[in-house]
Amino acid sequence: MELIIENTPWQPNSKKIPNNKLMSLRIDYNEVKLRESVKTAGGKWIPNRQVWRLPYKDVLELGLTSKIVKE
Repeated sequence: MELIIENTPWQPNSKKIPNNKLMSLRIDYNEVKLRESVKTAGGKWIPNRQVWRLPYKDVLELGLTSKIVKE
């Protein structure tokens, strides 16, 4: 038996997601500029989940949809 798992970034359907919905983002520790951009946009760090939370409209503006983590 062979199990093949395809690993692709999650691409949300922007027409179904409200702009004010808080999204979880995974940003690596070494991505300093991205973290600063998220902080500047009002992002909140959630330490127990190791994610940043930011409204979807800001995620789109910053071009961070590839960083969204499924809830």
